[in-house]
Amino acid sequence: MVSVCDDGAGAPEERSNIEAAMNVVPPLRRIVLAQEGEFHLGALRVFPSRREVVADGQREFLQPRIMQVLVVLARRRGEVVSRDELIMTCWGGQVVSDDAINRCIARIRRLSETLGGFYLETVPRIGYQLSEHVAEVESESAHPRRLPTAGVFAAAAVALVLLIAVAFVAAVLLRQPEQRRSAPLDHASAETSAQTLLRAPAA
Repeated sequence: MVSVCDDGAGAPEERSNIEAAMNVVPPLRRIVLAQEGEFHLGALRVFPSRREVVADGQREFLQPRIMQVLVVLARRRGEVVSRDELIMTCWGGQVVSDDAINRCIARIRRLSETLGGFYLETVPRIGYQLSEHVAEVESESAHPRRLPTAGVFAAAAVALVLLIAVAFVAAVLLRQPEQRRSAPLDHASAETSAQTLLRAPAA
């Protein structure tokens, strides 16, 4: 009896089908703002369905196309997104001029300068890369601001008392020269009065 050893390689057609399936790139999904949930970019809160960006009480509203571009860049944050990907996901693969894309990118950059939370970098001849300011958020959460303690207030009170004491001593020292100047005058006037009495004739 002859046994056949299967090395798992399979027929050439099967191998080609498997390789083709592995190399299939899923189509880029077009951004539908109504289906996008809220997300954060650093300290920013972005609401795609409302086309709204909120940070520290400030609110800004973006045009639908600009919000779509922001969603794509934020979803791929830290990665380079090509202009073709933006066209497929935001314009549905339609023919788009460079000016239209540039206007969206410029508006997102102004948003970054106004509210912070992220920055947008242009990779020449490739696309754009969005990165968020995670370091600032983590540092503030890891090292919260400390309120003044009782020791600080006690030190301030002692410093105030010392300042008042120094001012009082300085005022006393400034008055002493004036008193010394007036003392000789009083003594001289007393001697003059005594001499006048002695010279006066007896009644």
